[in-house]
Amino acid sequence: MNNYNINIEYNFFSESDINRLTEWFIDLIYQGQNIAKSNAPILSWNLRRSIVTNIKTTLNNNLIWQIWSKLKYAKRREFENKKHPNRKYYMKKAKNYIENNIWNIFEQHLNNLIRNNNEL
Repeated sequence: MNNYNINIEYNFFSESDINRLTEWFIDLIYQGQNIAKSNAPILSWNLRRSIVTNIKTTLNNNLIWQIWSKLKYAKRREFENKKHPNRKYYMKKAKNYIENNIWNIFEQHLNNLIRNNNEL
């Protein structure tokens, strides 16, 4: 099983802010899943169909994201592909996309919070 995890801690926001952030993160995570699927090798389409994401929220408001494939050759295709080397690291590309965009979401949300507090 090939597996990448991202753990996000945002327990300093209010409950409504956490709900809004969680919705944005879930959208972002599905975008990442689509990136992994579109970058995966295509030989029989089984690998693309097998890519799964899992999203969990813990009791202390941490958001945990995982992406993986249960296919035996998924890990090998992640790191080896002589025929199409640009298809390597298809899951890592998705993880990097999500990690890079998480900070954009945080920044936008923090700016909105600051702007709303300054208006009070």
